[in-house]
Amino acid sequence: MLLPVCGKGKPTGAMREAVNRVMRLRWVAGGGMLWGMSHTVVPRIPTLEEYRRLCRAVGWEDVMNFSAAEQALPRSLYAVVAEVNGVAVGMGQIVGDGAIFFYVQDVAVDPDHQGQGIGAAILSALVGWARETAPDKAFLGVFAVKGTEPFYEREGFAAYAHDIGMFQVLLSAGG
Repeated sequence: MLLPVCGKGKPTGAMREAVNRVMRLRWVAGGGMLWGMSHTVVPRIPTLEEYRRLCRAVGWEDVMNFSAAEQALPRSLYAVVAEVNGVAVGMGQIVGDGAIFFYVQDVAVDPDHQGQGIGAAILSALVGWARETAPDKAFLGVFAVKGTEPFYEREGFAAYAHDIGMFQVLLSAGG
């Protein structure tokens, strides 16, 4: 059984089921051959190097402040890293106040490993943890990139007609 290295408690119920499903995850790629590598989702915070590499791989380098990430990553409520043979190929985290508001952030999979269920496994592990950890009526949110809504809807996220997600990027006075 995997134990979280960040967040509270050990996985039970839905979280244990998600982690077990992910730990067994192997897939068929190219010509119906089963590749020898297995993909696992490990409950841990990505290293700063992994975070930078994965953000760059998915084209986020222009919108990420990697200096601030060094302080922010350890403050995650919960995080997971998808690995292939010990190398990080995906990540995701939950941030928030740990009581009412929980936000899925930075779900990213290296383009060389996309389309193989890794993103879904990451999201499933994050949502499973939130369901096991958050109190009744807590808010689990995500800011989905346009076009990715169906990916998040499969895990129960929905857009609401009376709500609109909004944000702003804060720039320094000189930036």
